[in-house]
Amino acid sequence: MSLKDFESRLPKLRRIAFQTLVKGLYASGALTDNDIKNEDSLLKATNKIFEKLKITGIVHDHTGTLVSQAEFFYKNSKYDYSRIFYATFFEHSTNQIVDVYCENQKLSDNTRIEIIKNVNMYGKLTWFLELADLPHFNKKYLKIIKNLADERNAFIHFKWTAEPTHSSLYLLEFIY
Repeated sequence: MSLKDFESRLPKLRRIAFQTLVKGLYASGALTDNDIKNEDSLLKATNKIFEKLKITGIVHDHTGTLVSQAEFFYKNSKYDYSRIFYATFFEHSTNQIVDVYCENQKLSDNTRIEIIKNVNMYGKLTWFLELADLPHFNKKYLKIIKNLADERNAFIHFKWTAEPTHSSLYLLEFIY
């Protein structure tokens, strides 16, 4: 694709990005029915949110894509790849819990980033939830998610054992 072709698609890309942002803000409750009733009210409401939050960037939520890719690979018997996408989905979801908690507690961006970067997924799903006074995770599913993450990491970082445990396949079978 040439630069000229790309530039001709920018208006459509901007519109899609804005629509995605609005859907996310509406789903989170940041925008109300009154905010989205017409273009003027929508622009006022989104500008107010941007100013209040001092938004300097937008994070794209990949969880839907991750799950659809995981399902695709599972259905095609590509279990290692399915594990990668499911484990990444759980990691994104877990980090989102941390992000929302830190934002609600008005913790600094540096603290939030340090927790996300330096606390492993098992820690986030155990002691972090307790510390944050959030509901505990079901131990059966916690074990499956931990095994799934361990198997994903072993595969990605080329550290797997001769025979994978396949314990995380239980999760995949549970889903299907």
